[in-house]
Amino acid sequence: SNVTQELKDIKISVNTLESNVTQELKDIKISVKNLESDVTEIKSTINNWVYADIARLEKRIEALERKAI
Repeated sequence: SNVTQELKDIKISVNTLESNVTQELKDIKISVKNLESDVTEIKSTINNWVYADIARLEKRIEALERKAI
């Protein structure tokens, strides 16, 4: 009957929607993992720069202190 066919069509639509949402969630999870990885890399790079800059500043201060003495 018509109602049975409509119900089948609705079920197919719902299954398709569920499948699409599931795939989109997987894609979002992958994107979030990639972002987390990028952030970790950026933080590491910044830390390396900061430590390198601090080390350079310490050497310059030591050199200035030696000149002052």
